Amino acid sequence: MNWSRFIQKSSLNIQKDLFLLVVIFCVCTFVSAQDAGLKEKKIQKLEAEWEELVYQKGGCIGGMQYAHQPLGDEMEEYLVFGMSSWKVFVKQENNHLFEFLISQFSDTTKTKVHTCPFFIATNGEMAVYAIQKITKVNWYDFEDFNSYKDKKTTGSMDQPQMWLRSILTDHRKRKKLIGYYRAYYYK
Repeated sequence: MNWSRFIQKSSLNIQKDLFLLVVIFCVCTFVSAQDAGLKEKKIQKLEAEWEELVYQKGGCIGGMQYAHQPLGDEMEEYLVFGMSSWKVFVKQENNHLFEFLISQFSDTTKTKVHTCPFFIATNGEMAVYAIQKITKVNWYDFEDFNSYKDKKTTGSMDQPQMWLRSILTDHRKRKKLIGYYRAYYYK
């Protein structure tokens, strides 16, 4: 056996294998960078749409923020979740949208959306209401928040909007609500 010839062939095979590995690595890196770029573009698009919906357009929820509440035909176009821009937004139903909305829960910035008959909604509240439309599950339907489901409103400061706002500003309760929504959404 000619060892020098064997070593030359082995060396060529190793060089080919290394070249192939470098090509595969470059392709994977390029694809990964493209995926990251696409993800970032999707998130930026969601942020821009959200900004327009809650801070520029605004509107009135009309008490129709909960899942399983059909809008009356005569009022639909005038209420936030009946507007075509909102319908398109919540029908995107993808993980990027869901996680974007979850990331808004802690935001207490006031929007331009009115929650009849009470107060202007916060960004976090609007994110919850949008997720309710996507998942068809209300925040008070989850085990730890069931006590709110049939609770009676006693005034403007003791009503569902304020109860939700209180949950969203309490780190532990907010984290629990996020956990419930994630478990439900990703099941």
